[in-house]
Amino acid sequence: MLTIISHTIVEPSQIEEVKKTMLEQVKKTLQADGCHRCELHQDNNINNKFIFIESWRTMGSWRKHMRSDVIKQFNREIDGRIIDFDVNLLNELAMNSD
Repeated sequence: MLTIISHTIVEPSQIEEVKKTMLEQVKKTLQADGCHRCELHQDNNINNKFIFIESWRTMGSWRKHMRSDVIKQFNREIDGRIIDFDVNLLNELAMNSD
């Protein structure tokens, strides 16, 4: 299982528009082959900071998604509205299953 955590800092004047686009992206990502989880969070202290948390069956399924037309369109829609972006690719070592 591959976990992706990405941090996005949005131009303050563009928060609501970008948030709307990101929420739509969550729905589309959840339909992608190999996606088990896609969540969007907004930081409580830094309101222009958003965090995606995703789980993918394999690195290959995530990479295929990242090359998809859905992601290309998303990138066009948010272009010029992002201040900073960082992505972490994580391999699961242990999991708490309550």
